[in-house]
Amino acid sequence: MTFNTKVTTVKLAKLRDDAVIPMRATPGSFGYDLSLVDPMILPAGGRVLLPSGLRLASPLPPGIAMLVWPRSSTFLKYGIMVGNSIGLIDADYSGEIKVLAWNTTDQTVELPAGIKVAQLVFPRLELPFVQEAAVNTSMAERGGFGSTGA
Repeated sequence: MTFNTKVTTVKLAKLRDDAVIPMRATPGSFGYDLSLVDPMILPAGGRVLLPSGLRLASPLPPGIAMLVWPRSSTFLKYGIMVGNSIGLIDADYSGEIKVLAWNTTDQTVELPAGIKVAQLVFPRLELPFVQEAAVNTSMAERGGFGSTGA
């Protein structure tokens, strides 16, 4: 399966020799599997930053975002989620790529080095100019969570 997309290059650098460059598991995958570089212990209900041993080698190309998404199999097997649901790594971030992980279980979880803990997704985004404006009173008021019904 191929995707009709513009080819873009994202360059990642290894901070350690044992770090794994993310790859797509199948030709139809959108996510690039991100592996844990060190074994980690997560206390019950706890949160921790999981190291990947990787960083951006150069800023992301214009219009490209790097998102850290959860992996359903990691949640099913270990009860570990990406702590903020989806993480955003800014184009000019120069530190190690880490995953904020949350142990949703009531037991301590041991994660071995090398397991796939999250996936990187690279959507194209537009950066609009945001400016202050007066309230538009001609717009119908609609708001609140569940405003269209459950």
